[in-house]
Amino acid sequence: MATLPKIEVTKLSSTDNYTIWAIRVYNLLVKDNLGFDNVPANSELPADFNLNTIPIAKNKKVLAIIKLLYKNSSLLYIKNETNTIRAWQTLRDIHNPRDFTTEYLILEQFYM
Repeated sequence: MATLPKIEVTKLSSTDNYTIWAIRVYNLLVKDNLGFDNVPANSELPADFNLNTIPIAKNKKVLAIIKLLYKNSSLLYIKNETNTIRAWQTLRDIHNPRDFTTEYLILEQFYM
């Protein structure tokens, strides 16, 4: 069995480090057997997805990890969230928005 060195994950602070943070946290959760296999990581939840099917203990552990790996100043976005998936999606929507304006600004920076 392989041993892993100490894993360091930089706290989420802004859109600048969201993508790397999300990849590392997701894989940390998978490593600790806390990943949600039936939840799409980068898309909206299916309309028929029941958030109450997630075991309470697992939800609490994952939510604690997410909140511990988030900068204090921004923690207010998910302070009262009790559901891991909604917290994850809130962070994604704040730090990795996908709308016309965002896409335009990215393209403008690329081509200017």
